[in-house]
Amino acid sequence: MTIWRWPWRRSNLRPIRLIAVACVWSFGFASTIAPTYLADVRPILAKNCSPCHAPGSVAPFALRTYEDAFRWRTEIAAYAARRAMPPINAEGGPFDGVAGLRLTDHEIKALQDWALSGAPKGEGDDRPIPTLTAERWTVGHPDIVLKAGVGETVGATGEEAVRTYRLPFGREIYIRSVDVLPSAPKSAHHLQLFWRKGADQGFVGAWTSGFGPMALGAGVAVRAPRGSELVARVQYLRTGREEDAEIAIGLVADQNRPIASPKTLFLGSGSRLIADSCVLVMALPVDGKAGQPYRLSARHLSGQTETLVSLMEWNPKWTETFHFQRPRYLAKGSVVASSSPVHLLTFDLESWYRLRELH
Repeated sequence: MTIWRWPWRRSNLRPIRLIAVACVWSFGFASTIAPTYLADVRPILAKNCSPCHAPGSVAPFALRTYEDAFRWRTEIAAYAARRAMPPINAEGGPFDGVAGLRLTDHEIKALQDWALSGAPKGEGDDRPIPTLTAERWTVGHPDIVLKAGVGETVGATGEEAVRTYRLPFGREIYIRSVDVLPSAPKSAHHLQLFWRKGADQGFVGAWTSGFGPMALGAGVAVRAPRGSELVARVQYLRTGREEDAEIAIGLVADQNRPIASPKTLFLGSGSRLIADSCVLVMALPVDGKAGQPYRLSARHLSGQTETLVSLMEWNPKWTETFHFQRPRYLAKGSVVASSSPVHLLTFDLESWYRLRELH
């Protein structure tokens, strides 16, 4: 019987051993390569941080370049690990705009690993991250400009200030967008604009520093009825010095009747029965209790309760508008409940179908 033997001697195996060791070492090294700013960190900052952390904006420092990020690398990693930034961390949604900013576990780990490994820059496009500026109108020159806070100031220290300005207007108008030019861009954080006529009121638009006007979409404009006044709620931040409170509010009007005009349902603390079927696109909670949780939910006809917006802690500095990426259908007879007053921006079904055909 012939016995089969391995044709290589032990000495012949040495090159294979060396190759195997090299492969294992290379694989282990590749799996622990540190993230770099240009490949890994820059995209995270551009999406979640730089809109507010821009020169002259409300944040205390800019995060547009590698040098900016390197200088603040330790703070970036620490705040991300605590989920203190981005600041809202809302459950429900998902949301567009600032309310939708939320770091994933993978992104948090990338920021931590980058800081711990010496914050390497890497290779690639190292141009500054583009950001909006509060020094000019975002949507072109508006059709109507109103002034608020004229002659007023915001004190250097203390709690963040929320101020309400009543702006007599009078005529009927369909408003597509609301833009803001603040005299003190580092102080004016966000604005919500409503119309009010007697006991009736409705949402008009919103603006956030670093993000600009809230987008309602093509063919959509909000109607402010004849004889109403406009009411602006402005959130100011304290900057350590006295700031000018004056802001210019720019209204972009729709000269023709829009394809669809949303309606506002106002709900105080408690619940409300939906009288007519509608599509919910946005929620604007107001007057919550600082430090307390907030929850907006809907109980559907099936008996299922859906959380629409949930905040572990209400922070008036950051709580703004919640624009749903996936609008919610609320059938007649559904019940919406909120732990604080809230404005719900909705479309009736006929208007919603017209919009769907347009898009």
